[in-house]
Amino acid sequence: MLTDEQSLTERLLTRGDGPRGPHGTLIGMPSPRSSVRHRVPVGAAVDIGAPVATDRRSLTAEEQLEEALFTGLRLNAGLDLPGVKERYGVDVWDRYAGELRPFVDQGVLLYDGRSLRLTRAGMLLAHEIMTVFIR
Repeated sequence: MLTDEQSLTERLLTRGDGPRGPHGTLIGMPSPRSSVRHRVPVGAAVDIGAPVATDRRSLTAEEQLEEALFTGLRLNAGLDLPGVKERYGVDVWDRYAGELRPFVDQGVLLYDGRSLRLTRAGMLLAHEIMTVFIR
């Protein structure tokens, strides 16, 4: 006999939906500083009335900073450095300059003292650049 989780997975797989990503940030939670794990694709689970969130935890201060850096760097306007310093108490350039400088020198990252932005070429290397922020 299948467990509820197995039967849910079976139903999703027969629809052609398989698990895609193990986690995500849940919008609408009381705090944006939380992380939620999903056992199945959210859209598919909602379609069949299955529960979506299976695990919740609060993000550490360092994880919150990392999320802000990843999100900000993806924006066209780039990462607002004074805003990050005000909210998280971290001077991004002081902390990461040694690792970010090569990207600036290569022309894939722009630094003007107030923001960090990916150039068009940098957008192709975004994941590599963002690994600098993971400690």
